[in-house]
Amino acid sequence: MVRLKIKRSIKWAGVEFQPDLLKPTRPVRLGAILFETAISSMGVAVIGHMPTLDARPPEFKRASDVTMALAANWVDSMFKDILEGDDESIFDLLAKRWRWNLYLIEPKTLRTVEMQGSLEPIAKRTYEKFVGEPFKIKPVSRVEPSLDVPHDIPPAWQLEELKRQSMTASH
Repeated sequence: MVRLKIKRSIKWAGVEFQPDLLKPTRPVRLGAILFETAISSMGVAVIGHMPTLDARPPEFKRASDVTMALAANWVDSMFKDILEGDDESIFDLLAKRWRWNLYLIEPKTLRTVEMQGSLEPIAKRTYEKFVGEPFKIKPVSRVEPSLDVPHDIPPAWQLEELKRQSMTASH
């Protein structure tokens, strides 16, 4: 019997936030980004908490509204950047774009013993180890949509991605 070994590698980088660049304090650990490669597949996980504009945690009290908006939307923003990236390493790409208040720490490779299971539970364990608390999904409060805004139109970046995918599929 011949057994094939599937080479699996998972790199991760923590995401930190510095609320005040003029008077730096201890950075806030927001989450992690994981990049998995195997022989026939790859995957990305962006996991973390996003402080809300309405109920700012104490460490965000001195952050401006613009800076706070970055922290509140970092998961979506970084995932969008990953989707728009070319063949460049996702960690290099994100490090170039995110380097002021919101930034990545140096990527590390998980040890084989840490790579048991699918990417989602690995991402949750990595988050817990880096941030120091279990990952919990908090319910998002929904705002009633206004009647004058069409609800079936995706955000502009999704339109671009859909356009790119449909162009690739038709060729």
